Amino acid sequence: MGTAQPAAFDIGLNIDLGPSLEQSRTRPDYEEEANAMPTDLIVYAFVMADRVIEEKDGRYGAIGLFSAITLNNTDDRSGPPWHLYVEMSGFHAHTEYNIKITVGKPGEKATFATEGTMRTESISRHAGGAFAFPIPPATYSSPGLYEVSLLVDGEKIISRFLEVIIK
Repeated sequence: MGTAQPAAFDIGLNIDLGPSLEQSRTRPDYEEEANAMPTDLIVYAFVMADRVIEEKDGRYGAIGLFSAITLNNTDDRSGPPWHLYVEMSGFHAHTEYNIKITVGKPGEKATFATEGTMRTESISRHAGGAFAFPIPPATYSSPGLYEVSLLVDGEKIISRFLEVIIK
């Protein structure tokens, strides 16, 4: 039977798309933006891939997109490592966010979970970025649909299903 495999990551991301902190503090709506909830986030991409590469010009490429994995019928039922590529905007000025990724059967304990923090450095309401989260090999207890979810500050922003097939 699979167990949760906690892991931690620090995406070490500072999004700097605008004026400095001192300049942003002079804006009258700074406090409103800084205290906004993550529900303002807009997700443009949320895909599972074998690999994600970053080009020299900052663009990302997702290689080997999939929505299902096939495992051998062995005792450990370990899946391969993969990446979750996410592109979103709507982050608010000078705010720290808790980002969490979970993979698990709906209504059951997560098969895999990882979390970290991210701090934005922009005054734009449209600040955003692209992220490639590495997902290490995990053990899947049984075939079926597993929900892959992105939570920001504890709020589920988006999810999709990963089908696990066992031969």
